[in-house]
Amino acid sequence: MKAILIALALLVTGPVWAEWLKVAEHPGLGITYYIDPATVQKDGNLRQVLQLQDLKQRHKTGYLSGSTRLEFDCKDKRVKGLFFSVYADQMGMGKTLDSGPLNNSTDIPPSSSAEIVLNIVCAK
Repeated sequence: MKAILIALALLVTGPVWAEWLKVAEHPGLGITYYIDPATVQKDGNLRQVLQLQDLKQRHKTGYLSGSTRLEFDCKDKRVKGLFFSVYADQMGMGKTLDSGPLNNSTDIPPSSSAEIVLNIVCAK
């Protein structure tokens, strides 16, 4: 029974198992953005994907990385945050410091990291 619980815990760690594709870097902000192409889900004009934000320096609240489940509207060029998690270490590793649902939607600015991700996931 203990072995089953350990196996299940390893399966739900999420970002640890991802195959991250670097999509954008903002050296001035110290942030690198990645997506996991294997997590892309299609539903008409909508695409969902898991994105990772990796920080070069610890945020004032203590995290070094965060993952966000995002939903892109390929037709209207909008993005909606669905769920987030922040982690103590880089690349989605370490202790989960916070997580929860999101419900924010915004237009995607031209030449932004969100536009890069939109172009990748909507091309699939």
